[in-house]
This record gives sequence, structure tokens and C-alpha cells, in this order.
Amino acid sequence: MSGTPPGATYNDIYGQLWFPCRGGDFCGIQVDISDPDKRKDVALRVGTILQGRV
Repeated sequence: MSGTPPGATYNDIYGQLWFPCRGGDFCGIQVDISDPDKRKDVALRVGTILQGRV
């Protein structure tokens, strides 16, 4: 999936993005925006930022 953090998985139905964190764990975020295109875009941008910090 283009623009996703490496190793990430996105669930369109729930707006959830799961991605590998430091230390081998997985982190997840859920974006609650009614527009599915905006929801995915926000989830991917936030996930990419967080992946470098957690």
C-alpha cells in the first residue's frame, strides 16, 4: 500500500492502522472521520509519524 509505514496493515472498515513499533511490538491507531478517503489519509500520515517515535 503506497504511503504506509513499512509493515503496516490498514483496515478500511474500522479506520485502523497497525504497524510495527520499536522493540518488535505492534502499535495501532484508529481514526474516526466519516469520510473514508480522509480517514485513510490521516491514519497513514499519523502512523508514519508515530512509527518513528514509538
